[in-house]
Amino acid sequence: YQEDIFDIIINGPEDIYYETSSGMHQLKDSFLSSISFKNFTEEIFKKSQIMVSQKTPFGNGKINPFRVHAVTSPITKSITLTLRRHRPTVISLSTMAEENFFSTPQKDFLYQIINNRKNFLVIGPTGSGKTTFLNSIIHSLHHFERVVIVEDTDELVINSPISSKLLSREVCPENLNKVTMEDLVKQSLRMRPDRIIVGEVRSSEAKDLLQALATGHSGSIGTLHAHSPQQAIYRLEMLIQMGAPQWNLQSIRRLIHMSLDYLIVLKDNRYKKGVEGIYKIASMEKFGLLLNKEC
Repeated sequence: YQEDIFDIIINGPEDIYYETSSGMHQLKDSFLSSISFKNFTEEIFKKSQIMVSQKTPFGNGKINPFRVHAVTSPITKSITLTLRRHRPTVISLSTMAEENFFSTPQKDFLYQIINNRKNFLVIGPTGSGKTTFLNSIIHSLHHFERVVIVEDTDELVINSPISSKLLSREVCPENLNKVTMEDLVKQSLRMRPDRIIVGEVRSSEAKDLLQALATGHSGSIGTLHAHSPQQAIYRLEMLIQMGAPQWNLQSIRRLIHMSLDYLIVLKDNRYKKGVEGIYKIASMEKFGLLLNKEC
């Protein structure tokens, strides 16, 4: 694999694109025929263990170092594949500092909030480096800390044998029961975690996670897709409301203030990754939550 290729998008036999640090490019090549393209996609499905059918015309899988997402008919005209690259090995926070991912004051402050067992979310848009950064944080933790990781796609790397990972499951063709992120967060609380880490908070599991953090599970971490700290708070309020529609906004904000300490916001630029700032959730005012930029 070429190290500088981040994403690959295949929209059909002749529509193939790839992304590097210089941007998106179209491949000046194509499959010989629709048959060769079909054989290729079937091989991808086999290697990534993706099962698609008329009943379930989409799926997720993995071919190192790529995460694979597939969509087939009837919801798309041609089979569409999206391959997103993740670093095959975990890099240390020191190495990330050398790569100017964050400044020295930000690195020192990060170690401080980790060691003081503060709860925080890593915020950033798609491709900003949230997963890479979170993997580095996980592997900076003490070897005997029991970390329970909750994910919907297998991207985070366990830091030690004492830690565990739980993966959600969509409804399969064999009619196996669905296992949601909300289910897994609830199960993780019974597994004697020192820290709970959620790969991405994106639905009603936000309510259960923050309730757990508010009742004593300190030092826990998650990621959230957002472009700014203010947008992250708005999204978090909406996600909690999905899990608890009967709660009013004041109760939701009080829960966020009780359970979360910091937001680490990554730059809104996928070609120049790094930490934009570390924000403390300082207080709850009549107009909402007040954020202070620490560094």
